[in-house]
Amino acid sequence: MERGIVKGDLVLTPSGPRVIEIATRLSGGWFCTDQIPLATGVDLVGAALRLAVGDGVDPAALVPRRRRGVAIRYFFPPPGRVVSIRAVARFRAAPWVHRLGLFVRVGARVDSPTNHTLRAGFVITRASTTAEAIQRAEAVVRGVQIVTAPAADAA
Repeated sequence: MERGIVKGDLVLTPSGPRVIEIATRLSGGWFCTDQIPLATGVDLVGAALRLAVGDGVDPAALVPRRRRGVAIRYFFPPPGRVVSIRAVARFRAAPWVHRLGLFVRVGARVDSPTNHTLRAGFVITRASTTAEAIQRAEAVVRGVQIVTAPAADAA
């Protein structure tokens, strides 16, 4: 590759880092669209678009302009049928919640998660430090109540 976007996934193991994936695309899951700009002020999507249309990218545009805390956490309710969802509006109104999305609604079946597509939702929070952003995201995950009832057909 001579020009373009590359993203990689690494895992730190006791014997050192291991490459999971290298791909010629932007990261998904709100990482490049929300988390990186919130934390650093860098617009990776804009840079990728400029590259795609043949324009150059000023290297200075890729230098972080700030360092803020950002965290993402996911909802994993117990398997069953969703009977109620509570406290979403209260947390969406919090000024430090950047985005809160649910992939389930009342009546939906929730299975035990075996891959990332089975998450019930997510929250992205911001703060002045990463530790504070993590605390806030985890408070939302604890506070939003996705109540399920056992279902005979839930895995």
